[in-house]
Amino acid sequence: MIQIDDAGSGSLVGGTAIGIVRVETNEYMWDVIPIKYFTTPYFENKRYEDYALSIIKSI
Repeated sequence: MIQIDDAGSGSLVGGTAIGIVRVETNEYMWDVIPIKYFTTPYFENKRYEDYALSIIKSI
């Protein structure tokens, strides 16, 4: 099973971390959605979702 979670989207000081863990092996990887994706015009176009998906696919 793979679990995915975010951290930091409630208080955008330095972007949002996306963490992914493979439960069976306890492998953990993460990356950060840069803060710019939560500003105009990126936020209005929900580009942070595209960036999160690219992180998930790359990991």
